[in-house]
Amino acid sequence: MDDGTNAAGRFLLTVSTNFLTVPTISESLAGRATILTLWPFSQAELWGSSVGTHSATGAMPPVSAHPTQQSKLTSSAVGASRSTNTVERWFDQDSSLRRAARSSTSRSDYLHKVCIGGFPEVQQLSAHRRNRWFLGYAETVVSRDIAQLGDIRRAAMLPQMLRLAAAQTSSELNVSRWADQLGADRATVQSYLGWLRTAFLVHELSSWRRNRTSRVVQRPKLHVTDSGLAAGLLGLSADALAALNHPMTGPLFETFAVNEIVRLCSAAEMPVSLHHYRDNAQREVDLVLERSDGAVVAVEIKATSSPRPDDLRNLVYFRDRLDAVEPGAFRAGVLLHSGANTLPHDDRVLSASLDTLWQSPR
Repeated sequence: MDDGTNAAGRFLLTVSTNFLTVPTISESLAGRATILTLWPFSQAELWGSSVGTHSATGAMPPVSAHPTQQSKLTSSAVGASRSTNTVERWFDQDSSLRRAARSSTSRSDYLHKVCIGGFPEVQQLSAHRRNRWFLGYAETVVSRDIAQLGDIRRAAMLPQMLRLAAAQTSSELNVSRWADQLGADRATVQSYLGWLRTAFLVHELSSWRRNRTSRVVQRPKLHVTDSGLAAGLLGLSADALAALNHPMTGPLFETFAVNEIVRLCSAAEMPVSLHHYRDNAQREVDLVLERSDGAVVAVEIKATSSPRPDDLRNLVYFRDRLDAVEPGAFRAGVLLHSGANTLPHDDRVLSASLDTLWQSPR
């Protein structure tokens, strides 16, 4: 790399962890490497949709690329026509989103997608073989990769911690409570959580705030990086999640949706950061997307196939609060659900079938 030839792209280095956070690696390659974060596949990638591109040509660069690099890929590889990336269309207030065609994806279909997730190796496996693959993957990453990279004195606690993360996916992270449940001190839990992030097993949404809005709770919200992995660690099938009032249906559905949006944001032309919102009156918004120019989209996620107007109340509240202090910043509020209809409900607020995230615009 340093021989003076300046031959860009001569080397492709692939790693299974975020090597920039590994303390034992001394060379950062700063200024000499482009870093792409490769998530498990999105539904658009799995089903060949053009969603995620910046052109209507159907050409599709990798949805999982880092946002800065993805914008370079898309601007050079395809034409400059209207975006098909659903997240970008929310920010652009694309009116066609409010009249999307009736969805043919059933709630049962969604739950199967939740339990399969995005790892390419499991897509064609039976449910039994898929769960065995997830357990083997988790054991390999946790017991070998992390244990070898870090100063892990209680390695047996790592699998327990990952299962706890799966059981509490879509929840605010309370490290003190985790420490009590795991029988460990808070500093150890905090350190080991860092290793789960390094190995791309979990990711967190920081709490969203602007100084001119109401006070918010500061805890981040935790998500397992792949909903299929979370379901596999908990031994849950789509049939189990379909049971009335199963406690994990909502959290896993939310994690699946959040992970799909994460992949779309990583392909956006302008960088988008992801957060969650909860104020001191316990009003919550599952996902707050903030573009680098300050524009904001709020997203609520419900596993129900029959959303009610009351499900939109926090989106309306969030819109009104932001309009009052920063007119023009709020672009859209979206309720994603497992039903068939996409309907406008109020000024810049709509409910939409979850598959609008990966179905090509009509």
